[in-house]
Amino acid sequence: MTQTKKDHPLPPRRALFVRMDRIGDLVLTLPADQHPLFKDSQNLWFISNGLGFVPQHSLPPREYKEWSRDFSWSQLWHFINAVRAFSPDVSLSFHSPWWVTFALWFARVPTRVGVLSSWHSFVFLNKGLRQKRSRCEYHELEYNHQLIQKTLSPQTAPSTVSLVLQAPISSVPIQGDYVVVHPGMAGSALNWPVGSYKKLIELLAPHIQVVVTGTATDRAFVQPLFEQLQKQKNILWMQEKLTAPELLSVLQKARAVFAPSTGVVHLAASLGTPTRAIYSPVLVERSQRWGPRGPDVKTWTPNVVGSDYFDCMKLVSAEEIADNLLQTVRR
Repeated sequence: MTQTKKDHPLPPRRALFVRMDRIGDLVLTLPADQHPLFKDSQNLWFISNGLGFVPQHSLPPREYKEWSRDFSWSQLWHFINAVRAFSPDVSLSFHSPWWVTFALWFARVPTRVGVLSSWHSFVFLNKGLRQKRSRCEYHELEYNHQLIQKTLSPQTAPSTVSLVLQAPISSVPIQGDYVVVHPGMAGSALNWPVGSYKKLIELLAPHIQVVVTGTATDRAFVQPLFEQLQKQKNILWMQEKLTAPELLSVLQKARAVFAPSTGVVHLAASLGTPTRAIYSPVLVERSQRWGPRGPDVKTWTPNVVGSDYFDCMKLVSAEEIADNLLQTVRR
């Protein structure tokens, strides 16, 4: 019996991948296009505004278009036209707002794959998979690979490849060896207390230069540190001073990087830099699902019994992390 195009027996000629989310989510999703099914296809990524530097500096580089998540009739129409212009055989929606899956349906993409969760995924997708990602039984990278394997390529084993990044040549004026401490995050998970970051920097600074990075969204964590430590020697304050490509260069040249559960740990790990991170014990925030993937990664999570998470992050000591970082840079 001849299989139809809708069944997708053959590798697609053009594949559209959609992940309109944050940096870490994108880093853990981009490797999906390295599945053998897409080896010879033309691939295009639709991603969130401002994240183009990630696929641009990935190995291999990815073709991409940036979009706002916010709905407007004008953007919807531009999105539909962009889909039609690319004319994909298959689209894969890893995370997107409702209007994106509607646009894929309206643009008549033959095979529309995605996670079956929100109402729009049941209405506008024609090939989906129920994944209880909130149970955190697998890593996010593995969930993404499973989506492809179980919906489009059941005869192949799930891929375990992770993202590789290459920073651009940068003239950021940082001399000598240094470690990066990135204290801030967007607030999607529990973070280490400011006092613990302060103690860590004080322990590191006598031995190696500490570069502190951050964006405007990280001010709640970085500003108190700056006010308390700005006069201490061997600390370079680079918060809100780096472009995204410059940040990649700073992370790649670092002897080690320490941060909480945020995009920086995923960028650093993908660059091959020794990456150290602290993660929340809350089930949906744990490193088992959201931890960075790379050649040299270690994470800490406070040992909590039950669900008593109040003030638990301070249970991870700055001394332990400082010892590990200093051992790492002395290798």
